[in-house]
Parts: sequence; C-alpha cells; structure tokens
Amino acid sequence: MARRKKNTKPEVEKEPVIKEYEGYKLGDLVRTKVFSGKPRTGTIAKFYLDDKQGPAFSFIDEKEGRYTMSLVEWIQEVIPRENKKRK
Repeated sequence: MARRKKNTKPEVEKEPVIKEYEGYKLGDLVRTKVFSGKPRTGTIAKFYLDDKQGPAFSFIDEKEGRYTMSLVEWIQEVIPRENKKRK
C-alpha cells in the first residue's frame, strides 16, 4: 500500500500593510473621483504606492458595493463619521 503525500502549504510572505498615507487612513470615508471621471464615495481599503499613475488606493464603493481604485491626489474630501449611540 502506498504512503499518502503530506499536505504542506508553502509559507506566504505577507507584504507590509500601509495603514496611513498623507493624512489618509485605512477605513476613512472619502469622496473621490475615479478614472472614468465620476465622483464616488467609499471607505479606503488599501494603499498602492508603486502604481505607474501615482500613489493610488482601493476603496469599497458605497453605491455599487464593489472595490474601486483611484489616485490619492483625486481625493476631494474626508467625510467625518457620525457616532450614533443607541438609547
């Protein structure tokens, strides 16, 4: 009877996550312009500093519920989150 092959997974190196860039943090709610020129609102998910267009970030679009990319220089404003307390 043949021996079973061991199931070992190769170790994956995690790249360092950038938590803040130019005053913008992961999880910030921002209004920005996307590559099509339309304004969008969403929560910052990840920064990409080595993009050929310039420093970019991905965010979760509130309207469509999908990940979208934009340049950091296109951020129009940071929308403050409201702390709603339930009584």
